[in-house]
Amino acid sequence: MTSEHRKSLLIMTLMLFSITLESIAHAASQALDMYNKWSALSDEELLVKGLGYLSGKASPDSALVCYTIVANRHYDNNGSKEGIRNQISVLYNISYIYSRHYYDYQKSYSYLQQALTLSLESGESHTLPYIYNGFANLYMLNNEMHGNGTMVNEIMSLFSKGYNASVKTKDWQIMIVLVNNMVAMAMKYDCVPLIKDELSGFSRQHIPDSIKMSKYIRLVCEGVDAYGKKNYGKAIDCFDKSTDYVNSSFDGAAHYRAISIYNKALVMMRQGEYDKAIANLTEIENDAVANGAVDVLVDVRQMLKECYEKKGDQTMADHYYVAYLKDRDAMLVGNKLEDVNRMKFLDEINKVNEQIRDMAYKHRMQNMLFYVIVAAAALLAVFLIILGIKNRQLRQRNRMLYDNNVKALADDDKRRKIIRQYEEHMKSMSQCLEGKVSEKEQKYKGSALGQNEKSALIKQIDEVMGNTDEICSGSFSLSRLAELVDSNYHYVSQVLNEEYGKNFNSLLSEYRIREACRRLNDTENYGNLTIEAISSSVGFKSRSNFAVIFKRITGLSPSEYQKLSRTQ
Repeated sequence: MTSEHRKSLLIMTLMLFSITLESIAHAASQALDMYNKWSALSDEELLVKGLGYLSGKASPDSALVCYTIVANRHYDNNGSKEGIRNQISVLYNISYIYSRHYYDYQKSYSYLQQALTLSLESGESHTLPYIYNGFANLYMLNNEMHGNGTMVNEIMSLFSKGYNASVKTKDWQIMIVLVNNMVAMAMKYDCVPLIKDELSGFSRQHIPDSIKMSKYIRLVCEGVDAYGKKNYGKAIDCFDKSTDYVNSSFDGAAHYRAISIYNKALVMMRQGEYDKAIANLTEIENDAVANGAVDVLVDVRQMLKECYEKKGDQTMADHYYVAYLKDRDAMLVGNKLEDVNRMKFLDEINKVNEQIRDMAYKHRMQNMLFYVIVAAAALLAVFLIILGIKNRQLRQRNRMLYDNNVKALADDDKRRKIIRQYEEHMKSMSQCLEGKVSEKEQKYKGSALGQNEKSALIKQIDEVMGNTDEICSGSFSLSRLAELVDSNYHYVSQVLNEEYGKNFNSLLSEYRIREACRRLNDTENYGNLTIEAISSSVGFKSRSNFAVIFKRITGLSPSEYQKLSRTQ
């Protein structure tokens, strides 16, 4: 190659590269312009516009923009019931576009999964038949591409789910599509018994005659039923008649016509009528080439290859096998220059989606944070209110306990005062009997206690227990009490148990706690003392023991009692 030729080739390459970049930039710019322009349209307007772009001479790029705008509006799934329904529809439609026009089956599956999840979570069932049909078609395509036929049962299960969902929604159009797809699958893999229940149920459906394709699909089902019963002549006749009900006004008319002829050819091939089968398949092939239906060509050319093999024409079999492989590769990869532009177009759409979803995510997080803060504030307010009520109730309870203790101390002092006055009076009245008292004490000490002796002993015990100097002494004991009342140790213990209903330690604790309460109330003389000092001053050796006994007897802790005493 000369230097001039190399220069010319380099210039041409650069020009092609420049043209490609320019077309890519133009496609991306066009996508963004459409997105911005149509964003002002309502959901309904965008859905209608998107459907229009998929009908007739399809414009999948424009349809994708319409559906993407609606999908992004309802990304959070927090809208109205109608908004959720629109979201499910556009997710399904986007999946359809990626599968049928861009051959991006991974994205198609992803959008179908989103649509299915949203349908099941929201209870919106109107799109379920379409979603299950979409899944079945993707699985069927995968099964065809790998040519192993291992997913037939799973595919039939998905078609069955879609059919049952369509029965509930009474959506006749998708029901017909699903039944037609099941029939095609059952015929191709010769597994009519798998759809026996669906065919039986479909025959009982009252589909209005006004529904397009109703007569067509009933004839197709009759043909499949006849084939299952090995009535091949009737099966061919039903498939042949069904094509008479397909006209250009039907959506996908060529596809339905191709399925009927294909089924007829299948029956002929399995009967050994290879020339008739080839004639029918060639008719489908010509129509598919004219319509650019690559998916139909894959099935037809694969079957033509099989017919020629059985017929013994290996040359034509090899020809159609090569054509089949090319068609399959075209479905998987595609090699058109416009796909380069489309890649950039889809990339720009994805970037817009990510930006909008990122903003939606941030907005959702902000809303969530706001609600969390509001909920936390509400809980805190409720907690503070409850805490305030509890504290008020506690203060009231503590005040009541304090007042009761103060009243009890006052009553005790009053009682003691009355007793002292009475004793002084009695003493002045009986001075002449002093000698006899001494004789009584001697007698009491040596004999069992009678009721009079018990009464006298109780009075003496009470007098001693009222002597704070004695009872607050750390060495005060039951022996010391017996000594002070000039009585027997056992008699004193007996009187305490029988008349006071408690032992010496319990009684002493009560008297000491009473004295502690008096001193806590007497802020003038004892206000400078700590609780520990008060505890020690009334005879307790342990502050913790003092606190426990104080709480048990008064119902308040020493600090609570002290605080209340200082608020008087």
